[in-house]
Amino acid sequence: MLLILFSLGHELEERTLDRARAAIRSPAVLTPKTALVRRGSKEVEQPVDEISIGDTVKVRPGVRVPVDGEVLLGRSSLNQAPVTGESVPAEVEPGIQVFASSINGEGVLEVRTNRLGRDSTLARVVRMVERAQVQRSPVQQAKEKFTRIKVLAFDKTGTLTRGVPEVSEVISLLPGMEEEEVLQIAAAVESRSARPLAKAVVRATKGRGLQIQEVDEASSITGRGAMGKVAGKLVEVGSLKGAELDELDGWVGERITGLEETGKTVLVVRKDGQATGLILLWDVPRAEARPTIAHLRNAGITRMVMLTGDNPRVAAQISEKAGMDMYYASLFSEQKVDIVKRLVEEYGPVAIVGDGVNDAPALATSTVGIAMGDASTDVALETANVALMGNNLSKLPFAIGLGKASQAVIRQNLFIAGSVILGLIVLTITGATGMGIAILLHEGSTMVVVLNALRLLAYPTDLMV
Repeated sequence: MLLILFSLGHELEERTLDRARAAIRSPAVLTPKTALVRRGSKEVEQPVDEISIGDTVKVRPGVRVPVDGEVLLGRSSLNQAPVTGESVPAEVEPGIQVFASSINGEGVLEVRTNRLGRDSTLARVVRMVERAQVQRSPVQQAKEKFTRIKVLAFDKTGTLTRGVPEVSEVISLLPGMEEEEVLQIAAAVESRSARPLAKAVVRATKGRGLQIQEVDEASSITGRGAMGKVAGKLVEVGSLKGAELDELDGWVGERITGLEETGKTVLVVRKDGQATGLILLWDVPRAEARPTIAHLRNAGITRMVMLTGDNPRVAAQISEKAGMDMYYASLFSEQKVDIVKRLVEEYGPVAIVGDGVNDAPALATSTVGIAMGDASTDVALETANVALMGNNLSKLPFAIGLGKASQAVIRQNLFIAGSVILGLIVLTITGATGMGIAILLHEGSTMVVVLNALRLLAYPTDLMV
């Protein structure tokens, strides 16, 4: 009977591990299986696995980029958050490198392949996860180290922040023009756009109780923004760079540059060619981030670290608002893994909280990997030791507290069971008690152990560690 039970348990364990490995090895969820490849004057749809280095791939609006490569033709905005962790869509143009699985915006792109599907950034991330899982300690050992965690590392996008751009401020550049008017005419034009920044402008307008005005001849400025006629006036909304900034009045360009240095994304609103206002957006920190960090410090976590693919300006802003001790910016997956290893060497056991594919290798390398639930990818969830089901960072102190309580209960139960067994052995050998009484006492101690473990079901969910 014991052999049957052990075999059954081993089979269930292997099945669970096979499912986890399958999820890790399956980038097909994020990467297209086919792509439009230019063959002379024709466009041919073919499997991504058959694409060669140097092939030119056409990427239509709203679809995922099938390969890593360099943009040859076209402008657009790419949502690269699943791979790089960048919170704001990246504007791409000829000469810019793009990654497989990034989501294209409104522009059409032609991309020259420089990495085959199996060597793409996403594929390499998956392989890193597999290697890291082989190297890391078993889950049982990680759970023991959970109680000794002193360093907690956080991914930024989607973990410390909401992962969605929001309007933080509206600035009027003309005397007599109210901020509400700037926002309204911008929202009218952006209401026809599917860009994340456009949606943020529309949300902000509706949130202030303002009406979205009618727009005529609406169109997108590929890779920049949108334009259209509002009340007979041509309104343009978008980001400006380089020479375009130089065309504005000197003080306006300087102000935009200064605002961007604070980590904000700046949209310029122009009416009939004249700059009338600025709309500032950023990836808003979670409201619960700073209180959660404070509770974790009280629980004995001595160092909080933020890891992000965003630029240093954005990282500094979010780090300060969340109450981090330090941050590392402009990181790719490989660099996150290196930093986690360095933190482990310097401070000991390290836990990391993340939610995306780009976090998976670091989750696998850390002592304890914690994945945020709702926004997490299969790879992140299967790699982590702990999954916070529900996209709420305030559940983290509860999870750590429950982990510590579980470890304490395990030790208590081992002590109870061991003490009873040793005591019964002595009593039975000396003849102080009969076999029947010994069995009864042993089964009674088992009930005590079970009841002690059941106390965890009543662990308060609103108690911060």
